[in-house]
Amino acid sequence: MTRKQRITAAVVVVLTCYFLVLPGLWTWLPPSATAVVPSSWPHNKDMPIEIRLSAWHSNYELREVRFGILPERGQVQLQRPPLYPLVLIEGRHNRTWNRLTLNRFTFPRTRRITIVAPLERLAAEGRIQPGAREGFINIRIDYVGRVDKHSSMPGMDQISYRGSARQDFRITLE
Repeated sequence: MTRKQRITAAVVVVLTCYFLVLPGLWTWLPPSATAVVPSSWPHNKDMPIEIRLSAWHSNYELREVRFGILPERGQVQLQRPPLYPLVLIEGRHNRTWNRLTLNRFTFPRTRRITIVAPLERLAAEGRIQPGAREGFINIRIDYVGRVDKHSSMPGMDQISYRGSARQDFRITLE
């Protein structure tokens, strides 16, 4: 083999591993989601929440973000109905990726999204009051977990997965 052929063969092997083998590891590298919530906030002002999505590939979508504040402990009778989780983001229809539309570039990436929790509206409805509270944020993500190589129709594999993350928080509403 000449030097040019060895270099070409090495480049082909590296590219094959990068674009065909490395995406096979996506099953063990699911995206992660975290929420950054302030530790104190005025109870009658809308509160920004930063959502951070991290993944090794870009084949994922933020599907839904739910926000909830739990009622005070020891509060037996509520003046209003309890605060059910509010849907802050609701994604489109379920997406499926096929082999032809996948982005196979694998490297760490982070996406930041800022959403707003409508505390002003909840305070006006009498559902939240000042004080120390506990709450939660549920984040749901659709993503590609593996690349299916066996399909009856090329490019039409259903390879979408669903993941979710729940983050509990404590906040002092002033």
